[in-house]
Amino acid sequence: MSVTLANILRLPAFAGAQVLTGASGLENEVGGISLLESPDSIQWTSAGDFIITNAYFLKNTQENVVQIVRALAEKGASGLALKLNRYWETVPESMLELAASLSFPIVSLPFQAAPAQLINAVVYEVMHEEFHMAGSQFVEAFLKELLFTEFDPALMQKKARLIGFLPHGNMGVMLAWPQQGLSPEDMRKLVAPLLQPGEYALIHVSYLIVTAVIPPETPDRMQLLAEALLHNTPEPAEGISCHIGIGRASADFSGLSNSHYEAKTAMLLAHTHGETIMAFERLGVFRILFDAKNIEALKLLYTETIGLIEKTDAEHNTEFLATIKTFLQQSGSIRDTANAMYVHYNTIRYRLKKIRDLIGIDLAREESHLDMSVCIEYHNLLHLQEKLP
Repeated sequence: MSVTLANILRLPAFAGAQVLTGASGLENEVGGISLLESPDSIQWTSAGDFIITNAYFLKNTQENVVQIVRALAEKGASGLALKLNRYWETVPESMLELAASLSFPIVSLPFQAAPAQLINAVVYEVMHEEFHMAGSQFVEAFLKELLFTEFDPALMQKKARLIGFLPHGNMGVMLAWPQQGLSPEDMRKLVAPLLQPGEYALIHVSYLIVTAVIPPETPDRMQLLAEALLHNTPEPAEGISCHIGIGRASADFSGLSNSHYEAKTAMLLAHTHGETIMAFERLGVFRILFDAKNIEALKLLYTETIGLIEKTDAEHNTEFLATIKTFLQQSGSIRDTANAMYVHYNTIRYRLKKIRDLIGIDLAREESHLDMSVCIEYHNLLHLQEKLP
C-alpha cells in the first residue's frame, strides 16, 4: 500500500492546508519531498516528489508560472504546496485551470508551517511505508508509545516535533469493544470514513482505540464520533453491537494515557450496565471514585471487603458475595433478599452477621451500601478486564 498525497495531507504537520485545485490527483503516490527555490530546480525533480515552495522566486520570475506546473506534472511530481499571503497573494487562475486539467494538486500551506517539520513528516511517512507501515502508521506507533509506556515528556515532545505531530487542541481517547461477532478490524473499517485530520484509529488486541485532537469549537467531538460509529455499525438481531467508552481530553501528551484509562473504565461500565456509549465525565459519583488519582484507595477498600468476601466464598463454598449483591438490589430488605435467593429469612440474617464479622461492615446500616456498591462495581470491572489486555 503506497503513501498518497491524501495520506500526507492528513498528517498533523499539514493541519490547516487547503487543496486549491487538482483534487482528482490526491491519490498520486508520494515518494519524497523537494524544495522548489528556482525554475532550475525542476530538472532535479523525481517522480513522486511532493514539491513545496515559499513562492518567493515566483513573484519575480520571468518564466511562465503555468509552464512550471506543466513541467512538474511531466516530471511526475505528486503535487505542489506553496505559502500564500507572503510573497504571493493568490495563485493565477490560468495556473489553477491547467493544474485541474492535469489532475495535479496545488495546495495552500498554513502560514505557520515550518519547512523542516513538513520535510520530516513526509520523509518518515514514506520511510515507514517502505517497511510496510502503510498510511500514518508511524504516527500510530508514536501514539501507542504515549498510551502504553512510561516516557520522558521532554523526549516525546522532541519526537513529536521530528515527525511533525503537533496537534492544535486537546487530545482525547475513545474505545470501542465490538460484540456479536464483530472484530476490531471491522470497527476500524466502520470508523475510517468518519475520521477527520488529526484522528487515528488503532487496534489493540480486542478493542479499537480512536485518538483525536478536540477542536475548541467542537468540544463534544468524541460523543458525536461515537454516535456516528454506532450508527454505521450493523444492528444485531438481539443484544448490543459494541460498547463505547470516552475519556476526558488532555492538553498535553502526558494526559493521553489517563484519557485511555478513563475511556476503558467507561467502556467496561457500559458493558456491565448494558449501555452502548458512556463518557467518563458523565459518570456522576463514579467519575470521582474511579478517577486515576483515587484508584489506589479504591483498590485497598476493595481488597479489604469484596476481595476478602470472594476469597472466603472460594475457600469455604459460601455465598456471601451473591448475598451482598442481592441484598443491595433488594434495597436492604432481608425478607426480599431471602425470597429472591429462595432461602429462609434467618439464613440471610446469619450470612449478614458472618459478613459483618469478616469485613467489619454492618450491611444493616444504610450508609454502608454505597461503599459496597462501589466495591461490587469495581469487582465487575476487574472480572471484565480479564477479557481485555
